[in-house]
Amino acid sequence: MAFTRRDVPLAIAGLAAAGGLIAGARPGLATQAGSFGVPVIIPADESDPRRYVGHLFDWKVVGSSTGAHFALVEVTGWKGGEPPMHYHTREEEFFYVLDGEATFRVGDLTRRVGPGGFVWGPRLIPHGFVFESDIVRLLIGFLPAGQEATFQTFSSPAPDRAPPAPPAFEEMPDMAAVQAFDEALGVVYVGPPLAEILATERA
Repeated sequence: MAFTRRDVPLAIAGLAAAGGLIAGARPGLATQAGSFGVPVIIPADESDPRRYVGHLFDWKVVGSSTGAHFALVEVTGWKGGEPPMHYHTREEEFFYVLDGEATFRVGDLTRRVGPGGFVWGPRLIPHGFVFESDIVRLLIGFLPAGQEATFQTFSSPAPDRAPPAPPAFEEMPDMAAVQAFDEALGVVYVGPPLAEILATERA
């Protein structure tokens, strides 16, 4: 059965009650490992690869392993599958480009970066990106953890770690439910994807 917007409140409540992935986004909730977590060493073949709207999200570490302080994912994504402009009220987000090129906008700053490029997205500052290469590989981190709950809820396992491809329309998740889930985690959507904004500005 497909996950819809009506399922969001129950899912959020379940995660909160379990002290799970969103613990770091809700001050006061107990975490699995106390204030600072426990030491973590995760070999590459023990990460958690998942498929989300056609992208490959290979989770290196999530909040349940870091005392809810930090989550890191390696994303291999296809051009055209970028999210709408948004900001976070509970966490900072960073991006580190490994392969390909992308244009980022954070607040009033817009720059195109390639491999080795770094982007810091403070909370409350709108940000977005557009992939300039057909396929882009990058690291995305969240401080504190919690935002990974959205991606894990609306994704499926990808044990083959196969390169991503644009999903068929019928394979897309209920994007209204995705947005409602994000909003429950403190994400605020403020505009269309950056690609649409840049196309208008360049016209």
